[in-house]
Amino acid sequence: MKKTRIKALKVSQPLGDFFVISIKARILKNISFSEPLTYLSDDGKMKGNQRQINTKRLSEIGKYIDTAEMTFPNSIILSVNNQPDGSIIEEKESRWELIEENGDYIIEFNEDVMAASIIDGQHRMKGFEYIQNESRLEMDLLCSVFFDLPNPYQAYHFCYYKWKSKKSR
Repeated sequence: MKKTRIKALKVSQPLGDFFVISIKARILKNISFSEPLTYLSDDGKMKGNQRQINTKRLSEIGKYIDTAEMTFPNSIILSVNNQPDGSIIEEKESRWELIEENGDYIIEFNEDVMAASIIDGQHRMKGFEYIQNESRLEMDLLCSVFFDLPNPYQAYHFCYYKWKSKKSR
């Protein structure tokens, strides 16, 4: 079990607090997942929060990641302590932990546990599967981290971000 500790910056907004971190693409690729939004039942129970993967787009993103001009200045948005089935992880050794030390925030997590649900940024992350230059996995990625965000909130925020960005074009 490999524990990783990353300094975090706290951001307080109406929904609640979230934390901003910089994490290696290699690590994020191994601990994150995304699920297409599907309804499991007539009563509105949902699984996932993402649109379907566009493989043509992934190939283009992989080529872009390999270029010298590559940059992803926008945050990849995560909800941590989630399982792919939408439930919250309860086992302490598998959960991401927020630690406050002398007024600073540290996020600690187990690199062997896939516990980070991607709310926004799935195509950027999956684009790393199409790179030629493996050293690109050592680049830092900006992430906004929410703790224990239920699946319906993840879907709501993903849909809202996409609607807002299309409306502003």
